[in-house]
Amino acid sequence: MQSKTTRRIAGVVLIVIVAMVAFNAFGATL
Repeated sequence: MQSKTTRRIAGVVLIVIVAMVAFNAFGATL
């Protein structure tokens, strides 16, 4: 396993999760 690839995938997944949570919170506010 390459640490760069794993780190990149983990970063993308983390960004997607944060974006979804922020979008849900923003939608709930509206």
